[in-house]
Amino acid sequence: MSRTITAIYRTADVANLVKREIEELGVASHHVEVVGGADRADDIGHLNLPHDEAVTYRDAVRQGHYVVS
Repeated sequence: MSRTITAIYRTADVANLVKREIEELGVASHHVEVVGGADRADDIGHLNLPHDEAVTYRDAVRQGHYVVS
């Protein structure tokens, strides 16, 4: 069984730290993605999130936050 966990972080430093910590737990790096920066809001679409959640995460990225999924 696989699960996707997605969270919003205010800075790239924290988002990248979380990514490294997840990888240290044994999750392959190609399964962990950081999306951030206002110009990358449309990249949320390829995370295959339910529409309502995608809208929330896209808005967060547009506001300058980072998403780890």
